[in-house]
Amino acid sequence: MNRISVVILLLFSYQVFAQTDSLAVKIKAKLVSVTDHKAISGVTVINKTSSLTTVSDENGNFELLTHPNDVLFFSHIAYSFLKIEATPVWIATLNKQISLAERTNEIEAVLITGYQLTGYLEIDTKLIPVNENRRFNIVGLNLGYEPGSKAPKAAQNMINALSNPVDLVYSLFNKSEKDVKRLMEIKKDENFKKILSQKTDREAIAMLLQLSKSDIAKILEKCNYSKVFIDSASDLQVLDALATAYSDYQVLKNK
Repeated sequence: MNRISVVILLLFSYQVFAQTDSLAVKIKAKLVSVTDHKAISGVTVINKTSSLTTVSDENGNFELLTHPNDVLFFSHIAYSFLKIEATPVWIATLNKQISLAERTNEIEAVLITGYQLTGYLEIDTKLIPVNENRRFNIVGLNLGYEPGSKAPKAAQNMINALSNPVDLVYSLFNKSEKDVKRLMEIKKDENFKKILSQKTDREAIAMLLQLSKSDIAKILEKCNYSKVFIDSASDLQVLDALATAYSDYQVLKNK
């Protein structure tokens, strides 16, 4: 390719990029409750396509740079997650108002059975479950963690996954690799991290990774995280665990 062709190609690429970038619009909208239409502050607004984030102010208003057909997520501790595709028609709409539905926390009924105490307690030691969870505490911090993919056999599980392309871990990470990378960028947002640290329902992670909650649980199980961790860890801890598993996946994939 001669120099003239290279120059023409560069100019064409720059023109396409400029045209694409010129389509970006700073949208303005207000977030309200679907029940009483009151403004909702502190909602994390995520542009999944560009990994840009912002937070609604005390009046529920926010601004965010958006391209046509970008996918937006709305996350708040007290409200259900919402996903919106920013179509050209929606972007052009004036006085945008987005309604979020409040979360409902259902309390399960607990049946309390009475027992007669005799003063003696018989225990069959064979029936005592052996806790194989390898959990560690950090001195001075009210935190705990599991080695997960660093635990015995976890590395072998990952190697087996890569040697067999139909394996669950390989297929799921391979399918959602771009989504994982974007989520790692979005995770840098402090407000989003705060929300994830207080939630255990996996909704945000599932929506952003386009994976089912059961698939997320299977990945963690395959990477040697215990059932206790999978069921009770915060969404932020689960995201860190997935990030560790994904980094191992990348290293082994490149070998």
